[in-house]
Amino acid sequence: MYLVTAYGQPHSAKGFGNWFKHRCREAGLENLSAHGLRKLGAQRCAEAGATEHQLMALFGWSNPATGRCAHEEGEPRQARSRDGGVARRTEQ
Repeated sequence: MYLVTAYGQPHSAKGFGNWFKHRCREAGLENLSAHGLRKLGAQRCAEAGATEHQLMALFGWSNPATGRCAHEEGEPRQARSRDGGVARRTEQ
């Protein structure tokens, strides 16, 4: 699936971010951005046990440091898991 502009052209990276932020504001979601949701997605994957290299593959990162950062941010919730395993979301 591709998201395109109203003119049928592909968004630039910055253009998509601006478009997404504008749609969030219209919906009354003042503090959301595409970058923030992407970061949250990476953290949730890390909390669910994804490795740095899996995060790189899922999010298209070429630098392992980016995956490592998201992985480290996801660790605190894992460490708080009661059974010592991976904390997973079960609600739909």
